[in-house]
Amino acid sequence: MRVLNINKLSEGTLTYSSQLSKYQFNTAFEDTALSCYGKFDGHIDQHLQVSYDVATSIYYSYILNTNLSADASVILIGSDDNFTTSTSYPYARVGTGYYFRHDTGLNFKSYRTVVSDSGISVPARLSKFYLGGYTQLPGANPEVDIPLISSAKSEKSDSGQIYGLKKIILKQRNVSFDYASLIQREQIESWFYEYDKIYPFILLIYEDSLDVEPPLYCNMTDIDIKQTNIPHMYKITLKFEECK
Repeated sequence: MRVLNINKLSEGTLTYSSQLSKYQFNTAFEDTALSCYGKFDGHIDQHLQVSYDVATSIYYSYILNTNLSADASVILIGSDDNFTTSTSYPYARVGTGYYFRHDTGLNFKSYRTVVSDSGISVPARLSKFYLGGYTQLPGANPEVDIPLISSAKSEKSDSGQIYGLKKIILKQRNVSFDYASLIQREQIESWFYEYDKIYPFILLIYEDSLDVEPPLYCNMTDIDIKQTNIPHMYKITLKFEECK
């Protein structure tokens, strides 16, 4: 299980081929409290570029909450000389998003994500953009609770009729570690103190099988810790809830 919480986007300089003035990329990517979009002024050969002062290691890139179709071509290009020479890597489609993974890590001074989509006729839009590393969590119990949580409000009248206000339905994921060591417990607690309930990230429950459980943009809501019958071994349950 991996958590994508090391986004290096803000460490570099973000530029783009075009953008619509009311849908700026910096606003969409920096303000995680809002469900914002950045929009290109087109849908063919559009790109985002992140440039660094020194070569920077990248293991993952994710584009979430897009309007791109299944016909879209999304490519990550790395370069050390302002793209006089470069190397290209394709993104893969997962759900409605696109991801790139490199197990040993890329190391370039500039990264450019190029989008072309002949399957749409409106400007291409992106909501969340990730470019960075990951945190590896200890091996979890492969059985994961995957409930859906409704935020709707409902009541029943005295005669049994139901009425209410429909809102949104969010995914929830509960992941357990059946025998975590004291060191692992302390690491997980430290992580919870740092992120609390307010900082979102991308959760990969099965990082090698994204078709089984796709990436989830979420926050951690709670941690349950129980002492097992083995001293200094703990059962820990992490609870996550989808963010928009």
